[in-house]
Order: sequence, then C-alpha cells, then structure tokens
Amino acid sequence: MKKERIPHSLNCRTLSAPAAKTIYAVTVCACSAGLFIAAANAGPDITWQTPVTISGTSDVTTQGTYFGSWAPSDDVANTLPVNGVTFQKPSDLPFFTEGPTFDSGYSSYNSPGTSDANYNTLLQSADYSNSGQPATFSWSGMTPGHLYLVQCWVHDGRNSTANQRTETITGGANTSASLAYGSGDTGPGQYIIGTFVANSSRGQTLILTSPNGPPQINLFQVRDITPRITSIGVSGTTLTLTATGPANGPFVLLRSANAALPLAQWTSALTGSFDGNGNLSVSSGVVNPSDPQQFYILRTP
Repeated sequence: MKKERIPHSLNCRTLSAPAAKTIYAVTVCACSAGLFIAAANAGPDITWQTPVTISGTSDVTTQGTYFGSWAPSDDVANTLPVNGVTFQKPSDLPFFTEGPTFDSGYSSYNSPGTSDANYNTLLQSADYSNSGQPATFSWSGMTPGHLYLVQCWVHDGRNSTANQRTETITGGANTSASLAYGSGDTGPGQYIIGTFVANSSRGQTLILTSPNGPPQINLFQVRDITPRITSIGVSGTTLTLTATGPANGPFVLLRSANAALPLAQWTSALTGSFDGNGNLSVSSGVVNPSDPQQFYILRTP
C-alpha cells in the first residue's frame, strides 16, 4: 500500500534567552517526519548492520532510550545488569509474543569468556526452535514515526559449534547477514544491530532462520533512538545545543525566523554527525542578532 506522509514535529522546547531573543528548538527526524499509513500488522523494514563477535560489556548499546528487552530462559536476568541495561524475563516489551515454534529453552551453554560475570551468565541461556523450523517473536506499542534500534545476540560456545552453526534474522523485507553461534569449538557467538522507523501498525516481527541447526536467541533489546534536542541555549551569536540520536548518524540543523515556512525554505545552519554513542554537543555562531526570535530544527536525512 502506498505510504502517505503527514508532516509533524517532535519534542518542541521553548527557552528564554538574553536580550529578549527567544530560541525555539524542534526535533524532526526525516524518516519520522510523517505518520505512515500502511497495512495492518505489517512490520517495517529493518536496516541491518554487520554482525559483531561478542567481546565485552561495551557490546550492549545504550543509545537513545530503553524501550524493552528479553532474556530467554534466565529467571534471574533482572539481577544481572550489563553496561547499565537490565534485561528482563519475562520480556517487558509491550504485547510481546513468541511464535509457536519457539518451543524450547536451555541454560547451560558455555560462557563466552568476557571479563563481565553478568554478561557471561546471561549469554549462557537461550530459547530456540526444537523442530529447527524458523522461529518468530513480535511486540507492539511503539510510536509511529519514531526511529528504533534492535539488538540481538546468539551464542553457543560448546563443541557443537565446530560445524559453524549460523542464523539470519528477518525484519520486514530485509534479512541480515549470517550470525555465527560461535567461532571454532569454544569461541563466543555474535550480536547484530538493526534500525527501523515504526509504522502505523505500531509493531514489529522478527523471524530467525538457521540452515544448519535450531534458530535461537540469547538476548534481545529495543531502544528508541529518535533524534531529540536535550538542551539549547544562546549567548550573543553563539548557539549551544545537545541532542541524542542514531550513533554516527548525520544531522542537519535548520534555521528560520518563521516557523510557518515549509522546511524546504529553512536555511541550513550547521551539518555534522552524532558520535559513536549517539550523542551530540555543538556550540556555533549561528544566531542572527537582528531576529527577535529564531526556530531551529534538528533533522536526520
């Protein structure tokens, strides 16, 4: 079905500034600057990154805002925080549902051997499809137009990984590269990150498929990484701004003295990228002292 975009803005903040100047900050994500009208229950397409081998607590991303998680087959998961993230069993994702082939669990996989005991313990448990058929799970309750991040882990670490078991993860029309359950006989498995814009279904479904063994999942989290201006201030001609958004993602700061103008008529004041943790801090002489009020929009392509 054709998607229709209805313009809207996010996170409007009004701040008083010296010399009777008022600065208005509005965050807009280009991919989330519209409400999407789509078929009911259609999962949006996920853009997948390259799988990464499990190595330590910094694997666990803290970008944006925590939305929900799942720690299959680990009944004490909520006592084992990793990098400030507390994974949950049962899952705290809204309307979380496991598909019928996700029918088995195991909690005695080998440790991945990281330096963090909590991380190692969590990764020794998983749910899997005992029949070997593709396994699915889904959740809902997301905000249409918001940008979300998913992070999935798979790990075995026993001698059975010698045949290099792998799986792929599908979200919407896009399938990830293969994740390895382990490297050699005892090495750690891998995790992968993907991003997508929630549509009007408010939900997402992931499909795990393995060509050479039961598809499984050891850990999972969802984070809302919609760009947000968190603070803004002005001193003379200098604008100081902090924000959060997608890690290493580009941004454009647009400026206008008239908020009613179409975005195409706003002026580009600054361009750059969020850092590797999804944070942004800028201070730049972009304020026009002749304008009694100015509006700024942080936009991601």
